[in-house]
Amino acid sequence: MRKTELERAGELLARRDYGEGELLARGFSADTLRTLVERGFVNDDRTIRSFLLGHAKWGRPRVRAALEARGFRSEDVEEALAEWPPEEERARALGLPYKKLLPLGFDPDDIDFLRPEE
Repeated sequence: MRKTELERAGELLARRDYGEGELLARGFSADTLRTLVERGFVNDDRTIRSFLLGHAKWGRPRVRAALEARGFRSEDVEEALAEWPPEEERARALGLPYKKLLPLGFDPDDIDFLRPEE
């Protein structure tokens, strides 16, 4: 028996939150998406914030790029990032040296205070 679009979406959403753009990119119809949003199964704001929690070690540029690549609106991403602690504070909390923070996507200008003296 072939699964309905709502059933297929439910299987995906049982694993993790997906944003509207991600589900549209996977071929789900606007009607199915509207139903999922109305029922509270899809919520871009919740999904973005969940992503931020799971990627707390990443720098803002890397997080921003990853979320926008998943189809989230820039305005929604920026709104969530505005509530995130400043890069300097997050870098200090991680306790990692400058060279370890760069691959995580931290902006070098934001963590310049950690750069070793040459």
